This record gives sequence, C-alpha cells and structure tokens, in this order.
Amino acid sequence: MAADRSKISKRLTDLPSEILRAIFKEAFRDFRVACGVGRQSGAIMIALPPSLIVSHTYFAEAKDALLQHATIEVGSISASMHPLAPTIPVSPDFGLVQYLIASSHPTGMNCEALKAAIQATPRLQMLVVDAASAMFPRNTDPLNWQFNDTAGAANNRGRIVTGKLSPEADNHIKAIFERLLDVSVGLGPHGPMLDGDLLVSGPHIEGQTAAALKTWLARNRGFELCIEMSVVTPGLPAGLKCQLWIATFSTRTHVLTIRAGKDNYIESSPDTCHKVSMDPSMLDRAVNKLMGRTHSHETINV
Repeated sequence: MAADRSKISKRLTDLPSEILRAIFKEAFRDFRVACGVGRQSGAIMIALPPSLIVSHTYFAEAKDALLQHATIEVGSISASMHPLAPTIPVSPDFGLVQYLIASSHPTGMNCEALKAAIQATPRLQMLVVDAASAMFPRNTDPLNWQFNDTAGAANNRGRIVTGKLSPEADNHIKAIFERLLDVSVGLGPHGPMLDGDLLVSGPHIEGQTAAALKTWLARNRGFELCIEMSVVTPGLPAGLKCQLWIATFSTRTHVLTIRAGKDNYIESSPDTCHKVSMDPSMLDRAVNKLMGRTHSHETINV
C-alpha cells in the first residue's frame, strides 16, 4: 500500500506545476481543518491531516495548497485550551491561510486566540463566524414550517426531515438576524428569550461575534466577514434538534443568504436558497455602537 501511494504521489508531482496546483485547489477547497495547541510551544497549530504524509515532495506541494484553499477551523480552540496571555503564539503556517471559520465550541470560543489567528493571517480573504442558533418550538413556530418526516431505516438516518420555508419566512429571519447582531455586540437584551418564542443557544455569542467585528475593523475591513445563524427546531421524534436552515450575512454583499441546513434533506432547487438584501445601515449601526462601547471600556488592539 505504501509503495502504491508513493507511485501515485510521484506521478502527481511529475505533472506541470500549474496542473498540479489546479488539482490540489479542487481537492482541498471543501476541506475543513481543525486547530490545536502545541504541547511544547503552546502555539496555535493547524492539525495537518495524515493523508499529506506520502513523500517529502508530495507533502511540500500538498501542504501549501491545503493551507491556501482549505478552511481552517479556529473555533476548535476552546476557551479552556489556551490561557489568556498578553500574546498568544501562532504557527507560521497561518501565513498562507485565506479562509477561517470560528465555529461554536461547547465550552466557548477563546476570543484572544481568534484575534491572534487573524493577526497571523495576512492573506485572509474570508472569515465565517458561527454566531448562534435561533430555536423555534415547533408548536408555536412563527415561520410556518412545512415538514415532511419519513422513516429513514433504509439509509440508517433514523428519521429524515425536510423543511420548506413559507413565503413570509425571509423577512422574519431577516428581522431575527438584525436582533441577533444587536445582541452579539452587546446592544440587545440578554438572557434566553430574544424575540417572542425565539430562543438563542450559545452563551458566548457576544464575545465571539464582537471579537470578529473588532478584528475586521482593525484590518480596515480588508476581508469578507460572514456571520452565520442556524435556524433549528426541537420537538421532532425522539427529542431531536435539527438544523433546518442557515442564514449567512456577508459584509461584502450586504445580502443574507438562507440555505438548507445539514439536517434538512430537502431536494436542492432555486426555492431552497433565498437571498435577502440587508440595509447597510444595520451593520454601520452595530459597528458604531460597538466602537462606542469599546472606547468606553477598552482599546481595540489586534
């Protein structure tokens, strides 16, 4: 097996460099790679997959391509994995990274680690922040879901859930997202209740999203910041909580894109991806309030 892998890697590395780069770009652009903390250095490290270890030449070529085109998941650095310190060391590998995601972690995101990772990523093009989950009890669902629950024994999925948005859902999710952004920068009400039956899970939404906005501002808005909100519903069979939709706001387009979530097995069609234009003043208001709160209590230092 090792000999076969070596032969394959040699054939690949014998290809013209532009063809090899194109192959690696396609191979790695959907990859998501976690981070960890070095045991001896204490630095934030990118956990390179073992599949890169084929030969010295292959590793060198594939590693650079992976760092450039994969999405590095900084959210895997939890609040307990790295002590709060004046400076947090970061691996030089971040110098090639272009795509970061700060996903939710059960014990909370280390916001200082997020800032350090962004500072060490001069080529950053996009940062995605997993802000929170908006939860709607099924019996009082304001979005008027259209559900189709079917047994999934044939494919070992338990139950298959498909959820279709009602015509009024886009504006409702838009309003919820605006409230979420206010909460995330410390403007809105705190606690489990946000908007009627809307429940927001994730007690660390304020620190994580505010930290992302601060670093985006400190970099002169030089990369695309995407803020994600999951729309989930409980009360399904066996008490499951399903992510039916993901709403993603882009600072580049000022559009809120609503697409099917990982637990929504609805067939792909134009109706399953909704795009809602957002007023740019929404973001400006949040930024101005965040800057005002920041200058009252701390100095942005990224």
